[in-house]
Amino acid sequence: MPFCFDFSRVSLFKTEVRFESSGRTKERFLKSRLQLAAGDEFSTREVRASVRALYRTGLFSEVRSRVEGEGEQRTLVVELEEQESREVYFEPGFGSYELFRGTVGARDRNMFQSGIDGSAEVMVAVRALSASIRLSDPWFLNEQVIGDIQVDFERRQEPSFLRENRGVGAYITKEWSGVMATTFGYQFGRSEAKDVKVVDDDVADAQNIVNVAGLTLSQRFDDRDALFAPTRGLFMNASVQLAAEGLGSELEFVRGK
Repeated sequence: MPFCFDFSRVSLFKTEVRFESSGRTKERFLKSRLQLAAGDEFSTREVRASVRALYRTGLFSEVRSRVEGEGEQRTLVVELEEQESREVYFEPGFGSYELFRGTVGARDRNMFQSGIDGSAEVMVAVRALSASIRLSDPWFLNEQVIGDIQVDFERRQEPSFLRENRGVGAYITKEWSGVMATTFGYQFGRSEAKDVKVVDDDVADAQNIVNVAGLTLSQRFDDRDALFAPTRGLFMNASVQLAAEGLGSELEFVRGK
């Protein structure tokens, strides 16, 4: 992680901040990641923490800092090299039941030039269709809280009926000490079965559409030394879901896993 300071000695002085970047990220977002603001007393520790925070956004391949000027008022210059944040992909495939299928999607990890991660994906198959849109803000309300919202649609031709699912969910996640994370959210889903052959049409109308809505709380612990091929560490995840009529659900239950 390249990191340098261009000053010969550390002294107490007030700091101004200037960014030098050819990227498209808004300066307001960049300032929100810094641990010190214009007019604060200079602190080497907080400059280092600011550089780490900018790297953690995943938007920059290199972050460099230096101090310019003399006297009681100096300028902290932060140079940024921004990575490519947009991608488009296509994935062909074949399933034994869905038959030929193709998935096309797009992702922008810097939507609105504010570090918001947005993605959209559509899957089309001979017997199925699905689409999803997701927005994730790693600094929800300018706090170290992850805010997620996701909208899903799925249509699938089953052997005896046509199934359609629609859903929307909103979640907030707080990470603790780098190894623990708590997620709280609300999810609403609507499931509908079509082209079902029954004797009594009233029974079909009553049973073919079901709304399920509820609150979810989950706790994760992960201190593994690597994500894909860990050699040591522990991973645990527990969650509980509450669905109730007052939350918009037609079914009421408590489910844990």
